[in-house]
Amino acid sequence: MRADVVIVGGGPAGLICGEHLAKAGLRVVVTDKRETPNREKPCGGMLTERAVKKFRISLDVAERELYGVAVSVGDKQFNVDYHERVGMNVDRTKLGLYLAERVEGEGGVIVRGEKVNEVLFSSQGVSCHGNGSYECDAVVFADGVFSLSRRSSGWKWRRDQLGLCVQYIIEVSEGNIDMLFGDRNFFYYGSEVSPFGYAWIFPRRNSLVVGVGALLSKVKVPLKNYLDHLVRGHPLVKPKLKGGRILKFETAVVPLSGLLKTICGERWIALGDAAGAVSAITGEGMYFAMESGRMGAETIIESYEEEWNCMTKYGERLRREIGGELKWSLWLRDLFLKRRGGESLDVTSKLLQRLVSDLLVGRKGCRRVILEALPLVALRRVRAVLR
Repeated sequence: MRADVVIVGGGPAGLICGEHLAKAGLRVVVTDKRETPNREKPCGGMLTERAVKKFRISLDVAERELYGVAVSVGDKQFNVDYHERVGMNVDRTKLGLYLAERVEGEGGVIVRGEKVNEVLFSSQGVSCHGNGSYECDAVVFADGVFSLSRRSSGWKWRRDQLGLCVQYIIEVSEGNIDMLFGDRNFFYYGSEVSPFGYAWIFPRRNSLVVGVGALLSKVKVPLKNYLDHLVRGHPLVKPKLKGGRILKFETAVVPLSGLLKTICGERWIALGDAAGAVSAITGEGMYFAMESGRMGAETIIESYEEEWNCMTKYGERLRREIGGELKWSLWLRDLFLKRRGGESLDVTSKLLQRLVSDLLVGRKGCRRVILEALPLVALRRVRAVLR
């Protein structure tokens, strides 16, 4: 099959990129190893409002609209509620089908059940091989953390650059979810819930996503042990899950490195997880994946018009627009989580509560949160000296 661009991977990054390219008139083929693009990918499924609005995501894919968060540190909890929607929890399969329809609506082709396992470059273009063969002028790697692009970039992951996530899908009646969780997502911090990370409960229509994430290098015992303790032993969680039925156990590895050093070449670019586009402090990946897809498409369209001489501009564009945010997320992660798993977080400060919440729902970026928190930190130090 011949195309202008082949996109390897049918997640949010690849599908947003494919939609933009097809809309611009390029011949686009998106390959996905699953029969349904993005099917049942392990993920909390929180889509922040900035992603919903910027990428025109239909309410049809929402499992629950969000208007606030609940954050627990040890046995203390605070809630922050907003007067407007701050995001939605989605089913990744539904989201994938919805975005795939948009690609096909613009004339793009999606090849389902196709796992590309070899990509060859030549002076004439690119050849992609799996069950079938695809000839193209450029290839987009949107195939996750263990992307084929590593063969071109030479990238090798270290354990301290990866996060491990485990989660249960727990069936609960819609009435109980409305009563106990409402329209909030729940976040849990402390060394008892994760060795270096946090836990979460994201309500859907009639199920809960209950998970634990940690930096892989800090995981010394099976992370599922922490998940089971959260479900069966945490004093704030156990009562809320009474009567729930575990439907599925899922696990995934995510990048927590900031943008990788090499994310593009003469005829290729990497998107989403394949580029390291995930916040290290919140774990948010879908917004940054979609943003990388948009910027990747813009770069490819420019390169197509300039006979493929502009592909390296993608790296500059991505670092300029989201690279700083991801870099600051690494610093902020260490500040909040490195010391005793987050127990040092001052949950009594209303200002800090709001800043943490704004960060979790994507209303404020890491740099802005840090700048607004500095006066509070300085005041606490002055008070400590005066005592």
